[in-house]
Amino acid sequence: MSFPATGVTKSAPADDDAPTLTVLIGSAAAHSIDSEDAPVAIGREAPAQIRVPDHRISRRHLELSVRDGRWVATDLSSKNGTFINQERVEEFEIPEDEELVAHLGNPVAGIAVTFSTRDAGVVYAGAQVAARRRELKLSQRGLASGGIINAGALISFEKGRSWPRQGTREKLEEVLHWKKGTIEKLRREYASGGGTTAVNPPVADVPDPEKTVVVPPAPPPAREETGSSTIDPTFLAQWASQSLAQARAHRADLPLASKPGYQAAVSRLIDQLSSLELLVHNASAAPALRTVFLQVRNELREVMLAAAESPSATSGQRLFAIRDQDRLSVEDAAMLAGVPPASVRAFEAGGQLPGADKDALEHFLASLQ
Repeated sequence: MSFPATGVTKSAPADDDAPTLTVLIGSAAAHSIDSEDAPVAIGREAPAQIRVPDHRISRRHLELSVRDGRWVATDLSSKNGTFINQERVEEFEIPEDEELVAHLGNPVAGIAVTFSTRDAGVVYAGAQVAARRRELKLSQRGLASGGIINAGALISFEKGRSWPRQGTREKLEEVLHWKKGTIEKLRREYASGGGTTAVNPPVADVPDPEKTVVVPPAPPPAREETGSSTIDPTFLAQWASQSLAQARAHRADLPLASKPGYQAAVSRLIDQLSSLELLVHNASAAPALRTVFLQVRNELREVMLAAAESPSATSGQRLFAIRDQDRLSVEDAAMLAGVPPASVRAFEAGGQLPGADKDALEHFLASLQ
């Protein structure tokens, strides 16, 4: 589906009711927005209400508003742009009966944002299943040939279009190494507010102390089995090296650990490095990316260990340090705590995760100390 670019127009308050909109950032942070809350901005930091702490994203990047009962997204003159099907767009309408994926910051290496008016809990649970499947390197065809779930049904579920039967969910949970009932738990916790990020209230505009990282354009991507885009490894290695150099510069500029502003600054740096590590990890099998992947992972480790020693250390930072000391992998910690690995990563990086998973990880941390 192609969306022609149009001029940016100023959004007006919602002038009609529209279905609740689900906004999924990657596969981890989900938001539900009612039409009465519009307009809502997505951006790197305040005054945006939905915040994505990534330096590819402008401070106020995209605005969601309601016009004539339909959701409309408008790019707010962002530095790196908004893309659909690798085409830069200024404004687009979000359809009611199907999901739409936009990339913020780059047509391929940008932050994937999924918009949908479907059941938010199903959208969230499906995204978590897709993320776990990719983490374990399980293909949709492989699961189908193994009699777990039909490939078409799996695609539909991962995109939030359908809800599989209990028997199918149990088969998926077994092959994903999840406890029985985890998928239903993800949907239920999302519906009760545990798996979503509340939309932050508007705040007064303040001077922007940081600059958006300009992401260079990517060459035409190849296609995977699932139809998603992959980026050329050489380009990604160059871009990742530039981003790592900038992260190291930010680390050198961090305030002293005893200063009040340290935790906020180091948390932004951890967000940046975590996003970079995940992006490079997904393509680290390519020889061009192995070295930079190890460099990014080591930099993140050093930053996390230093943060864990600070007086203002978060529970997630302390858990990372204990894991590192005891040589526990993310998967080991997830198994011992009874949560998905994605929740461990989100907990340590200060991201959003279901409330029950957060409580489980707090108890797990207490048992290790």
